[in-house]
Amino acid sequence: MNGLDLVTADADIYGWAVASLRGKLTEMEREELRSLGNRLAGTIMALPENAREYPNGLVTLARMAVEFRHS
Repeated sequence: MNGLDLVTADADIYGWAVASLRGKLTEMEREELRSLGNRLAGTIMALPENAREYPNGLVTLARMAVEFRHS
């Protein structure tokens, strides 16, 4: 998948989402998360249709975590 390891992407997105909720996501990490979400989104169509739901959820999680600002 274009050099993207889906298991690692899953773990990274989840970890950064947790950091975002805790207000501990740096701007550099936010950009890396945005990039990873975009890369994952670009690979989803290469997956079998029945395997797209979970990665789509990860892309949504990544995008939400990037936009979340802890108050």
